[in-house]
Amino acid sequence: MKKSLVVSLVSFLFLLNPFSLLGQADTSGIQHGKIYELRLKAPVKCIQQIEYDNTGKEPNWKLSDDNKVIYIEDYIINTKVKLKVVYETGREEEYSQSPCTIKLSEKQPAL
Repeated sequence: MKKSLVVSLVSFLFLLNPFSLLGQADTSGIQHGKIYELRLKAPVKCIQQIEYDNTGKEPNWKLSDDNKVIYIEDYIINTKVKLKVVYETGREEEYSQSPCTIKLSEKQPAL
């Protein structure tokens, strides 16, 4: 009787929250070990600031050799990236890059 009550109780708890017993999935949206690319509007002289729009944290990034692409390691999916850049012409611009334009990179440069 006690054994069946315990089994019933454990089964009931499992049905209420099956992930608590199995371990929870990573819901942070971070794409661990993957490199994403953000294409710039034009070649830049330098990146003055780069950060996630919602947190203000700076991602791990690298500028491509041609100064047209930013590679981001462990990008947080569906997150805008805020940039402050200086183009090769000397013009400065601050803008946010939409997550729909940030793609998984075919190249996987070391960051």
